[in-house]
Amino acid sequence: MKAIVAVVFFMLLLPISMVLAEESVGRTIQNFTLSDHLGSKHSLDEWAESKVIVVVFLGTDCPLAKLYATRLVELAEQYKDQAV
Repeated sequence: MKAIVAVVFFMLLLPISMVLAEESVGRTIQNFTLSDHLGSKHSLDEWAESKVIVVVFLGTDCPLAKLYATRLVELAEQYKDQAV
């Protein structure tokens, strides 16, 4: 039952997130600073020369999020030469 609820939630959330992402593409935002999982601070200005910046928020206590983290590292490695 929990799996069905999660799938339905995801199916409802996906179209909303796609619309929000579409509205955000190409929009200039102000600089901000966040801490990474090790506590190091990073600001948006660090990636001023990048063509694309991806910001992902993961719950470090979530087993599913931990699975995403490995894939995100792979994607970062794959696209680093393309200024992502």
